[in-house]
Amino acid sequence: MDLEAMADLYPDPKDVPLIIWTNGGPGCSAMEGATTESGPLVLFRIKESYQLATGQLSDNPFGWNKQGHVLYVDQPRYVGNSFGTPGTASRSSVDAGKDIVSFIQGWYGLFPEYVSNRVVIAGESYGGHYIPAWANAILDHNEGLGNQGPDGGGGGGGGGVPIPLRGIEIGNGCVNDTVQDTAKFVEFQHSANLIPADQDPSSQSAANALMTDYLGYANLRHTRKASRIFKGR
Repeated sequence: MDLEAMADLYPDPKDVPLIIWTNGGPGCSAMEGATTESGPLVLFRIKESYQLATGQLSDNPFGWNKQGHVLYVDQPRYVGNSFGTPGTASRSSVDAGKDIVSFIQGWYGLFPEYVSNRVVIAGESYGGHYIPAWANAILDHNEGLGNQGPDGGGGGGGGGVPIPLRGIEIGNGCVNDTVQDTAKFVEFQHSANLIPADQDPSSQSAANALMTDYLGYANLRHTRKASRIFKGR
């Protein structure tokens, strides 16, 4: 965390939110989020082009650590650096939700000083499936404990401690493919001026390629246009 920023935002350390982040996929490591998106240090120029990336880390002025404690979690089990026992893998978002409750309880056991910090769970892409499942599992867990207040003892017995969930965040979430089809995506692109007004790509790949070219991501053209678009969002 950024201690100086935290001191300004939250005079009381217990008020600092705990943000738990996962990437999508399914099967994408949260290290992508940590090293290319919201972490305190990100891979230099990686979002412009992997060919321009140097492998060096640079300060991220938009790091979420300026807003709270951030915990990056590879999930479900056996994604990235994540493992677990018994040896069966998670087969559904419901299983992933149960796993994250177990993980948080174990984490509280190691770091009981964070038991009372409010929790925000966040993810992107296939996180549109994971985050609602996490939230549901956390609420079920809390209800099963009879809505007891945190006892400060970590996750060490008696069914664990409540998880003070206060919010969820989903970025470009994949929630329901039956309504999030190519036509809706192209409609969004037009509304945000991400593609030319006179073009209507017929596939997701064509829509992505057109947007990449129009905004100049691949060859760094039209950077002023991209800057205006995203500053206005």
